[in-house]
Amino acid sequence: YGKIEALSIGLEAMVRERTAELEQAVKKLKEMDELKSLFLAHVSHELRTPLTSITGFIDNMLNGLTGPLTERQGQYLTRIQSNGERLARMIADLLDRARIEAGKLELALAEINLPVVVREAIDQLRPIALGKHQRLDARTTSDDIKVWGDADKIHQIVTNLVDNAIKYTPEGGTISVHVQLETATRARVSVRDTGPGIPTEALPKLFNPFFRIGKTQVKGLGLGLSIVKDLVELHGGDVSVTSETNKGAEFHFTLPCPKWKEMRRWDVTQRKRVLVVDDDSDIRQLLVD
Repeated sequence: YGKIEALSIGLEAMVRERTAELEQAVKKLKEMDELKSLFLAHVSHELRTPLTSITGFIDNMLNGLTGPLTERQGQYLTRIQSNGERLARMIADLLDRARIEAGKLELALAEINLPVVVREAIDQLRPIALGKHQRLDARTTSDDIKVWGDADKIHQIVTNLVDNAIKYTPEGGTISVHVQLETATRARVSVRDTGPGIPTEALPKLFNPFFRIGKTQVKGLGLGLSIVKDLVELHGGDVSVTSETNKGAEFHFTLPCPKWKEMRRWDVTQRKRVLVVDDDSDIRQLLVD
């Protein structure tokens, strides 16, 4: 008994020591993660000002404000402009990622006409699809599907998904967007493409930050889908994907309708029966009260 007691005391001491070490390691990891997010936010913010200046001067030159350009100069400046816009999107993604991780991304919630926001996003991306000779279609079961959300963030969600579909779909392919009322409390948007599809083993990691599928030729940081997931979930919705190799991919996300808010208020005010189970009469009384 003495030996068992001594072993038990020693084991408890080891557990306490290891627990303290683990707590210290977790604390350091949290600090490192916070520093990483802070670094990303600061660097991204500082990069925006010079990049805005660069793209602004290029726009002026292409618009002829500095005099006529040769054909070759025009081609070079157009390429610089295109890469500047791509860099601006990367910086915006990094800032969003940092804000989401810091819990500082706030939504300006209001009643939104979902088909209108989706059409606006598609119209902005249509020239890119036409440049690849792709067909970009949008259809809706109704022109009056209201959701409760942030119009700018919903626009960003649709833009990221459609832009992704355009990137991965070969020339001459098709991207179709479908908006529908899934239930009385949920609206659903689907984005389908005729691209190469997504390997089964990649599906579980697809929404992870910085994840990219194999040796893809598509340029980017791999943040778009992770931001889509976070923005959808901040709205109280969910996002999913179905795909088979060589058969394209289809992304779906849902958003709450304004009726969802009304139903939540309605449920709280109605009389309900609740079964209270506890072996202590005081606790039962407390819960009933």
